Amino acid sequence: MGAIALFASAALAAPLTGNDARNQLFEPASVEVKVLDLPFLSDQDKQVLPQIAADQRYYGAIAFGPDDGLLSESLAGAFNFHDVASASAAAVKDCETRRTGNAACQVVLELRPKGWAPDRAISLSGDATVAFDAQYRKAKSPKAMAVSPSTGLFAVATDAAAPGTAQAQCDALAQAGDCTVVLSE
Repeated sequence: MGAIALFASAALAAPLTGNDARNQLFEPASVEVKVLDLPFLSDQDKQVLPQIAADQRYYGAIAFGPDDGLLSESLAGAFNFHDVASASAAAVKDCETRRTGNAACQVVLELRPKGWAPDRAISLSGDATVAFDAQYRKAKSPKAMAVSPSTGLFAVATDAAAPGTAQAQCDALAQAGDCTVVLSE
């Protein structure tokens, strides 16, 4: 039977092998915070924002409605996603459901791995990277990992039908219909 991991992950065009992925992934505990330079952020906002994200796993984003202010109900964070774009979309979506001001929610902070660079062959959340090291790499083939970009969830399967199992388990967890097998061998 396949093992399930309930965490986060990234999307790819075609599945990679563990060896291909190993050099593309980042250290899970090593993060950098980027506060965006936006005109409505005060100096105090720029000092507080990194504290809010301090103990979170990459990839992440924080958004709020500029008319509402930082310390408002519209403040929303999304962390442990497989890429910054997905985390940003989730943070803005959550913020928009709670904002009271007229101005649309905007992402004000991004959380990503230290040394991050775009255009990697694979991008996994901090938790999915931990599962890659602890579960996926140690398992014998056949094995697969599927991820949901929109939720950050993922699943690892280690049975005879690993790709299909990982995708089905991820789909059941995420219930978003966007799970993709990113690792398989």
